Amino acid sequence: MSLRTILLLAVLSTILALRAIAHPPVPVHAGMAPGGPPAIHLAGKHGGTFLPTDLAKATALGLHGCVADARVTTFTIAIMDCDKKRFTLTAKGPELTTEMRTMLKNLPPASTFTITAAVVDASGKVWPVEPAEFIWKG
Repeated sequence: MSLRTILLLAVLSTILALRAIAHPPVPVHAGMAPGGPPAIHLAGKHGGTFLPTDLAKATALGLHGCVADARVTTFTIAIMDCDKKRFTLTAKGPELTTEMRTMLKNLPPASTFTITAAVVDASGKVWPVEPAEFIWKG
């Protein structure tokens, strides 16, 4: 390696190190960072493993993010049935319905379910929200 290449690499390394110090990465905890656009959660979880104890304490779909007046207008829980056909239940507002609870309780262990939601703020602005995917461990 030539002296010029070594010096160039040293300069680039220094620039990258200084940039990292000036702009450190922002940690994101389980998809529920306090800032940013709304993100949905169920029983405090944005996705991942969902236990019967989580279902017992889940009453409504929640939101995290900086949009204080954001609210869930509708949401859908989707599963795949035994024949690999998609089955959905939709609720108006953030509350889980009795049908939704029953559907989740009856899922075979290791089944996945996905929650999608429509979210608006007080001005009527529609906010895009990432779906949350869970794995039932019932």
